Order: sequence, then C-alpha cells, then structure tokens
Amino acid sequence: MKIFNNVQIPKAVKSMAITAPLLLIAPALKAQQTNDEKDVFVKSQEICASIEALDSMEFSPELKVGKDIIYPSIVVDISEKRLYHYDYEGYLKDVYPIASGKNSTPTKPGLRIIADIEDYPYEKAYGTKRKKNPNDYGNHVLRLKNVDPKTGKIIGEDGQYIHGTFKPSSIGKKVSKGCVRVYNNVIDTLAYQLGKDQYVLIRE
Repeated sequence: MKIFNNVQIPKAVKSMAITAPLLLIAPALKAQQTNDEKDVFVKSQEICASIEALDSMEFSPELKVGKDIIYPSIVVDISEKRLYHYDYEGYLKDVYPIASGKNSTPTKPGLRIIADIEDYPYEKAYGTKRKKNPNDYGNHVLRLKNVDPKTGKIIGEDGQYIHGTFKPSSIGKKVSKGCVRVYNNVIDTLAYQLGKDQYVLIRE
C-alpha cells in the first residue's frame, strides 16, 4: 500500500525505492522472458513516468495563504489517485493510493485545514452522520474545513473529509460522495502523525 517511506534521501536512491514495488506489479520481467521488446519498452516508459511524477513531489509545494507562506502536510492529487504525506520540514514521507468522489459527487479541489481527528465509532463526532453510520468511515476521519487562500480565513466545511474504509477494494476508484478514502492502516498512521491546524491541499 505504501509506495515508499524515506526522508531526505538522494533522488537516485529514492527512485530505486519507488521503482522496486512498481517492478513487482508490472509484468516487465515476464515480457523480457518472452522477448517481447515492445512490451518491455512500454512498461519501462510507464515506470519512468511514475518515478518522474513522484520525484516532482519530493518537497511540499510552497503556497501563499494571506500574507503567509505555508507548506501543506498533505497533498491529495485526484487525477493521480495519490495522497502525499510530508514531514514538518516539508520532505516527502509517504505516498498512498486513494479513492475519490464519483463523477456525480466529485472530490472538490481546494485548500483545507484539519479541524479535528475523529475516531471510530464516532460517538463524539461533529454532527450525526458518522454516529449513525460509523462503518462508512473506517478507523479515523480527518475532518477538514475550507480555507480561503487569499485571506487565510476558514470558510466553513462541505463534508468532504479524509477517512479510512472497511472496503479496501474501493481504493483506486471513484466511489465516494466526495470524501478521500485511504486504507485503514494508512489513516491510522495519518491520525497518529498529523494534528489540528495542519494544511491539506486537494488538487485535480
């Protein structure tokens, strides 16, 4: 589930760390055994593209919010179906697969801030939805509020959060009502390592 877990390591080493799991899931070795050079080339290009995309996210993006410069702790890329987690110094720690909103209820891009971290079975959750249907949210919920990047002011929330799931087969798909889903062991890690008032950037 985790693509890699390294902090402040050279790009060459990081690329090797990223490449290893990708090679395990791509049938490049099988293609070499059958001497299908075209397939090997295509798979190699796919791997290189994945490495390049991750390499470009090595550091948290610099954002101007109001008069301040901030570095999000989380960047969710909807099109890539990935969640990037950064440490307090802005270095990339982990990359995780996600599920996002359906076409009819898409995950909205924008700047968020963590308002609260809620725990299953959500007896103390804000509102009533998670109390009534706790199994829809996995082990934890990162409750997010919207931020106006021009002023830095919090402008309410829309119910689109980051949470775990008891349906791991949904990860990698567009299945939610707008929330970002991750595996339960991932949300366990995020809930432990993140805190209130940390920024989350969701982009298309």
